[in-house]
Amino acid sequence: TTLRGTATSMLALTAALGVGAGLGGGAKIIADFSQAMSTLQAITQGTTEEMVALRAVANELGATTRFSATQAADAMTELARAGFTVTQVLAAIGPTLSAAQAGGAGIAETAAIIGASIGGFGLQATDAARIADVLAQAANGSAAGILDLGEALKFAAPTAKQLGLDLEETVAIIGKLSDGGITGGLAGRGFQSLATQLVNEKDKITDLIGAYDLAEEGLGSVLARLRQAGITTAQIIEIFRAENLDTFGILSDAALNGNLEKLNGLLDDAAGSSARAAKIMDDNLNGAILNASSAFEELILAIADAGIEDGLRDAFVGLSG
Repeated sequence: TTLRGTATSMLALTAALGVGAGLGGGAKIIADFSQAMSTLQAITQGTTEEMVALRAVANELGATTRFSATQAADAMTELARAGFTVTQVLAAIGPTLSAAQAGGAGIAETAAIIGASIGGFGLQATDAARIADVLAQAANGSAAGILDLGEALKFAAPTAKQLGLDLEETVAIIGKLSDGGITGGLAGRGFQSLATQLVNEKDKITDLIGAYDLAEEGLGSVLARLRQAGITTAQIIEIFRAENLDTFGILSDAALNGNLEKLNGLLDDAAGSSARAAKIMDDNLNGAILNASSAFEELILAIADAGIEDGLRDAFVGLSG
C-alpha cells in the first residue's frame, strides 16, 4: 500500500542518516535547521541568493565552531530582528558567536544585545566585532556577565550617546558598578540618572570644580575631581539625588583608585579578545567534543543537501496524507 511504501521509504532514509530506529537524531537535526532557515527567511525577506549565502555561512560556522548550524541560524535571526540587513548579518554573526562563547552567554541573547547596542550607541553593523570584543572583555574582567551588560545597556546606551560617552567608557562604568554590587538594569538606570545630573546640575558642579566637559574628560574624571574638591554627602544628595549616593560612591572610588581607568583601557584594547578567549576555551576535551558534535551535525546537513531532506519531507507528507 501507499502507507507501507511511505513507511519503508522513511526507514531507508533514517538508516541512511545512521540514526537507527526512530525518527530522532539526524532527521531532527535536518528538521530543526530547515525550520531555523525558514524563520530567518521570513524575518529577513531574503532573496534566493541571499538565503544561499546565509545558509552557507551557517553551515560553515557549524562545521568550524562548537556551535551548530542551527544555533548560528537562530543567532542570525536575532540580528535580523534587531534591524540588520542580510549583508550586516553576514558580517556580524562570527563575532556574535565568539562573544557568546567567551562571555558564557546564550547565542540568541548575545545577538540581541549586540543588535541593541548598535542601535543604542548609533553605531554600524560593522562595529559588531568591536561590541563583541568589549562585551567579552568586560564579562571576563568584571563582575558583570554579558546578560547583565545587556540589561544595563538598555538604559545606559541611549543616554551615553546623547552625552558623548563612547561604548568602552560606558561598559567600563557598568562593569565597576557591577563590581560594587549594582548590576543589570539597576546599573543601567544608575548610570543614566547620575550622568543626566552631571548635565542638569552643571552650574552647581562648576561652582565646586570649575569648568568641565563631560564628553572630553569622561564621567570618571569629573567624579574624581568632585571628590578631590571635597564634595560633602549633603552636596552629593543635593546635586545627584539620594538614590544615586551609592552609584556616586562606587564610581568615584573606582575613578580615584584608577580601577575605572584600568578597565576602560582594557576595553579600548579589546580588539580580538572574544576570538582569543573562544580559542582558549576550546583547547580542552569538552571543546573537542562540542566541536566534533557540531561538525557531525554539519555532515548530516551536507547529506540532507544532497537530496535526503526532500525525500524525508515527501515521506512525512505521504504518511500524513
